[in-house]
Amino acid sequence: MVFFPKFEALINRANIVFSGGGIEDLLAIYLLNNHSFPYEEADLLMIDDTVFRGFIDSDDYKAIQESYKDSYFWDKLIEHFVGDLLTDGMFEYGTNQVTDNQLALVQMALQPRGHRANLVDAFSEFLHKPELKISARVVLAHKNTAFVFHLGPSSDREARVQELGLRCLVVRGRLPDVQIVVGISGDKLGPSEVGYSHDIVYVDIPEWNDDFEEQVTRIQKELGYFENASWAKKPENA
Repeated sequence: MVFFPKFEALINRANIVFSGGGIEDLLAIYLLNNHSFPYEEADLLMIDDTVFRGFIDSDDYKAIQESYKDSYFWDKLIEHFVGDLLTDGMFEYGTNQVTDNQLALVQMALQPRGHRANLVDAFSEFLHKPELKISARVVLAHKNTAFVFHLGPSSDREARVQELGLRCLVVRGRLPDVQIVVGISGDKLGPSEVGYSHDIVYVDIPEWNDDFEEQVTRIQKELGYFENASWAKKPENA
Protein backbone atom coordinates (compact mmCIF):
# COMPACT_ATOMS: atom_id res chain seq x y z
CA MET A 1 0.00 0.00 0.00
CA VAL A 2 1.41 3.39 -1.00
CA PHE A 3 -0.55 5.31 1.63
CA PHE A 4 2.31 5.46 4.13
CA PRO A 5 4.97 6.92 1.77
CA LYS A 6 2.48 9.58 0.67
CA PHE A 7 1.44 10.21 4.27
CA GLU A 8 5.10 10.64 5.25
CA ALA A 9 5.64 13.09 2.38
CA LEU A 10 2.58 15.05 3.49
CA ILE A 11 3.64 15.40 7.13
CA ASN A 12 7.13 16.42 6.04
CA ARG A 13 5.83 19.43 4.11
CA ALA A 14 2.73 20.47 6.10
CA ASN A 15 1.65 20.90 9.70
CA ILE A 16 -1.38 18.71 10.47
CA VAL A 17 -3.79 19.44 13.31
CA PHE A 18 -6.32 16.73 14.17
CA SER A 19 -9.54 18.00 15.72
CA GLY A 20 -10.36 14.95 17.81
CA GLY A 21 -9.61 12.40 15.10
CA GLY A 22 -6.44 10.83 13.81
CA ILE A 23 -4.68 9.09 10.94
CA GLU A 24 -7.86 7.22 10.02
CA ASP A 25 -9.35 10.54 8.84
CA LEU A 26 -6.37 11.11 6.56
CA LEU A 27 -6.78 7.56 5.25
CA ALA A 28 -10.41 8.35 4.36
CA ILE A 29 -9.29 11.51 2.51
CA TYR A 30 -6.66 9.49 0.67
CA LEU A 31 -9.17 6.84 -0.44
CA LEU A 32 -11.79 9.39 -1.45
CA ASN A 33 -9.30 11.20 -3.69
CA ASN A 34 -8.15 8.29 -5.83
CA HIS A 35 -5.30 7.28 -3.52
CA SER A 36 -3.81 10.74 -3.20
CA PHE A 37 -3.82 13.84 -0.99
CA PRO A 38 -5.23 16.97 -2.70
CA TYR A 39 -3.07 19.35 -0.66
CA GLU A 40 0.02 19.97 -2.76
CA GLU A 41 0.25 23.68 -1.87
CA ALA A 42 -1.02 23.55 1.72
CA ASP A 43 1.34 24.07 4.65
CA LEU A 44 -1.31 23.76 7.38
CA LEU A 45 -4.13 21.20 7.53
CA MET A 46 -6.90 20.99 10.13
CA ILE A 47 -8.61 17.59 9.95
CA ASP A 48 -12.07 17.19 11.47
CA ASP A 49 -12.90 13.99 13.34
CA THR A 50 -16.01 13.29 11.23
CA VAL A 51 -14.18 12.48 7.98
CA PHE A 52 -13.61 8.79 8.60
CA ARG A 53 -17.03 8.22 10.20
CA GLY A 54 -18.68 9.84 7.21
CA PHE A 55 -16.58 7.77 4.86
CA ILE A 56 -17.56 4.38 6.32
CA ASP A 57 -21.23 5.35 6.02
CA SER A 58 -20.85 6.42 2.40
CA ASP A 59 -21.72 4.65 -0.85
CA ASP A 60 -18.05 5.00 -1.84
CA TYR A 61 -17.00 2.85 1.11
CA LYS A 62 -19.66 0.24 0.32
CA ALA A 63 -18.47 0.11 -3.29
CA ILE A 64 -14.85 -0.36 -2.18
CA GLN A 65 -15.86 -3.16 0.18
CA GLU A 66 -17.82 -4.88 -2.57
CA SER A 67 -14.91 -4.63 -5.01
CA TYR A 68 -12.56 -6.14 -2.42
CA LYS A 69 -14.87 -9.01 -1.43
CA ASP A 70 -13.17 -11.62 -3.60
CA SER A 71 -9.72 -10.57 -2.38
CA TYR A 72 -10.28 -12.13 1.05
CA PHE A 73 -9.85 -15.56 -0.52
CA TRP A 74 -6.20 -14.57 -1.07
CA ASP A 75 -5.89 -13.96 2.67
CA LYS A 76 -7.30 -17.44 3.35
CA LEU A 77 -4.86 -18.93 0.85
CA ILE A 78 -1.94 -17.34 2.72
CA GLU A 79 -3.29 -18.71 6.02
CA HIS A 80 -3.62 -22.14 4.43
CA PHE A 81 0.01 -22.10 3.26
CA VAL A 82 1.20 -20.93 6.67
CA GLY A 83 -0.64 -23.88 8.19
CA ASP A 84 1.03 -26.23 5.72
CA LEU A 85 4.45 -24.84 6.63
CA LEU A 86 3.80 -25.28 10.34
CA THR A 87 2.61 -28.87 9.89
CA ASP A 88 5.36 -29.97 7.49
CA GLY A 89 2.92 -30.19 4.61
CA MET A 90 4.80 -28.17 2.00
CA PHE A 91 7.93 -29.03 0.07
CA GLU A 92 10.74 -26.79 -1.09
CA TYR A 93 11.49 -26.82 -4.79
CA GLY A 94 14.92 -28.28 -5.51
CA THR A 95 15.42 -30.08 -2.20
CA ASN A 96 12.15 -31.94 -1.56
CA GLN A 97 12.54 -31.06 2.09
CA VAL A 98 10.02 -29.32 4.29
CA THR A 99 10.57 -25.65 3.63
CA ASP A 100 11.34 -22.91 6.14
CA ASN A 101 11.57 -20.34 3.33
CA GLN A 102 8.66 -17.96 3.69
CA LEU A 103 9.68 -15.51 0.98
CA ALA A 104 6.90 -16.68 -1.31
CA LEU A 105 4.35 -16.02 1.41
CA VAL A 106 5.87 -12.60 1.99
CA GLN A 107 5.32 -11.77 -1.69
CA MET A 108 1.73 -12.96 -1.45
CA ALA A 109 1.20 -10.82 1.65
CA LEU A 110 2.76 -7.76 -0.02
CA GLN A 111 0.07 -7.70 -2.69
CA PRO A 112 -2.29 -4.73 -2.14
CA ARG A 113 -6.00 -5.39 -1.71
CA GLY A 114 -6.89 -4.48 -5.29
CA HIS A 115 -4.21 -6.75 -6.74
CA ARG A 116 -5.38 -9.58 -4.49
CA ALA A 117 -8.85 -9.28 -5.99
CA ASN A 118 -7.39 -9.49 -9.51
CA LEU A 119 -5.25 -12.50 -8.58
CA VAL A 120 -8.23 -14.30 -7.08
CA ASP A 121 -10.36 -13.59 -10.16
CA ALA A 122 -7.66 -15.03 -12.43
CA PHE A 123 -7.10 -18.05 -10.19
CA SER A 124 -10.83 -18.73 -9.83
CA GLU A 125 -11.46 -18.59 -13.57
CA PHE A 126 -8.50 -20.89 -14.17
CA LEU A 127 -9.71 -23.38 -11.55
CA HIS A 128 -13.40 -23.43 -12.39
CA LYS A 129 -13.28 -23.39 -16.19
CA PRO A 130 -11.82 -26.70 -17.40
CA GLU A 131 -12.99 -25.79 -20.89
CA LEU A 132 -10.02 -23.41 -21.06
CA LYS A 133 -7.89 -26.55 -21.41
CA ILE A 134 -4.79 -25.00 -19.86
CA SER A 135 -2.61 -26.37 -17.08
CA ALA A 136 -1.01 -23.09 -16.00
CA ARG A 137 -1.75 -19.37 -16.00
CA VAL A 138 0.54 -16.37 -15.44
CA VAL A 139 -0.57 -13.15 -13.75
CA LEU A 140 1.61 -10.05 -13.45
CA ALA A 141 0.92 -8.42 -10.09
CA HIS A 142 2.14 -5.60 -7.84
CA LYS A 143 5.68 -4.32 -8.42
CA ASN A 144 6.22 -6.72 -11.32
CA THR A 145 5.94 -9.84 -9.21
CA ALA A 146 4.61 -12.64 -11.41
CA PHE A 147 2.39 -15.45 -10.14
CA VAL A 148 2.11 -18.80 -11.86
CA PHE A 149 -1.04 -20.81 -11.11
CA HIS A 150 -0.73 -24.51 -11.96
CA LEU A 151 -2.84 -27.64 -11.61
CA GLY A 152 -1.43 -31.11 -10.99
CA PRO A 153 -2.33 -34.23 -8.99
CA SER A 154 -1.26 -34.74 -5.37
CA SER A 155 -0.45 -38.34 -6.29
CA ASP A 156 2.89 -37.16 -7.70
CA ARG A 157 3.81 -34.00 -5.84
CA GLU A 158 7.49 -34.26 -6.68
CA ALA A 159 6.76 -34.08 -10.41
CA ARG A 160 4.18 -31.35 -9.82
CA VAL A 161 6.63 -29.15 -7.92
CA GLN A 162 9.33 -29.75 -10.52
CA GLU A 163 7.02 -28.66 -13.34
CA LEU A 164 5.91 -25.62 -11.34
CA GLY A 165 9.53 -24.61 -10.76
CA LEU A 166 10.41 -24.96 -14.44
CA ARG A 167 7.37 -22.91 -15.44
CA CYS A 168 8.40 -20.18 -12.99
CA LEU A 169 11.88 -20.14 -14.52
CA VAL A 170 10.37 -19.73 -17.99
CA VAL A 171 8.26 -16.81 -16.79
CA ARG A 172 11.30 -15.14 -15.23
CA GLY A 173 13.16 -15.46 -18.52
CA ARG A 174 10.37 -14.35 -20.81
CA LEU A 175 9.20 -11.32 -18.81
CA PRO A 176 12.29 -9.06 -18.67
CA ASP A 177 10.80 -6.67 -16.10
CA VAL A 178 10.12 -9.53 -13.68
CA GLN A 179 12.68 -10.64 -11.10
CA ILE A 180 10.47 -12.53 -8.65
CA VAL A 181 8.08 -15.31 -9.60
CA VAL A 182 5.81 -17.14 -7.16
CA GLY A 183 4.29 -20.43 -8.26
CA ILE A 184 1.18 -21.96 -6.69
CA SER A 185 0.07 -25.47 -7.58
CA GLY A 186 -2.91 -27.54 -6.48
CA ASP A 187 -5.26 -30.30 -7.55
CA LYS A 188 -7.95 -29.99 -10.17
CA LEU A 189 -11.52 -29.90 -8.94
CA GLY A 190 -13.07 -33.33 -8.54
CA PRO A 191 -12.21 -36.64 -6.84
CA SER A 192 -8.67 -37.43 -5.75
CA GLU A 193 -7.22 -40.82 -4.84
CA VAL A 194 -4.81 -39.44 -2.26
CA GLY A 195 -6.53 -36.28 -1.06
CA TYR A 196 -5.69 -32.66 -1.84
CA SER A 197 -2.62 -30.49 -1.34
CA HIS A 198 -0.91 -27.32 -2.50
CA ASP A 199 2.70 -26.52 -3.28
CA ILE A 200 4.46 -23.22 -3.65
CA VAL A 201 7.65 -22.19 -5.46
CA TYR A 202 9.71 -19.03 -5.11
CA VAL A 203 12.10 -17.88 -7.84
CA ASP A 204 14.19 -14.74 -7.39
CA ILE A 205 16.84 -14.18 -10.08
CA PRO A 206 18.16 -10.59 -10.06
CA GLU A 207 20.54 -11.07 -13.02
CA TRP A 208 19.69 -13.09 -16.11
CA ASN A 209 22.52 -14.76 -18.00
CA ASP A 210 23.19 -16.99 -21.01
CA ASP A 211 23.01 -20.18 -18.94
CA PHE A 212 19.50 -19.33 -17.73
CA GLU A 213 18.48 -18.38 -21.26
CA GLU A 214 19.74 -21.70 -22.58
CA GLN A 215 17.79 -23.57 -19.90
CA VAL A 216 14.56 -21.73 -20.69
CA THR A 217 14.96 -22.25 -24.43
CA ARG A 218 15.46 -25.97 -23.87
CA ILE A 219 12.50 -26.20 -21.45
CA GLN A 220 10.18 -24.56 -23.94
CA LYS A 221 11.43 -26.65 -26.84
CA GLU A 222 11.32 -30.00 -25.05
CA LEU A 223 8.36 -29.49 -22.69
CA GLY A 224 6.37 -26.76 -24.40
CA TYR A 225 5.84 -24.67 -21.25
CA PHE A 226 4.26 -21.33 -22.25
CA GLU A 227 5.63 -21.92 -25.73
CA ASN A 228 2.77 -20.06 -27.43
CA ALA A 229 2.42 -17.20 -24.94
CA SER A 230 2.82 -13.66 -26.30
CA TRP A 231 4.21 -12.30 -23.00
CA ALA A 232 2.31 -9.02 -22.97
CA LYS A 233 1.93 -7.35 -19.58
CA LYS A 234 -1.37 -9.03 -18.80
CA PRO A 235 -2.48 -12.52 -17.68
CA GLU A 236 -1.18 -15.12 -20.11
CA ASN A 237 -2.33 -18.72 -20.56
CA ALA A 238 -0.56 -21.84 -21.71
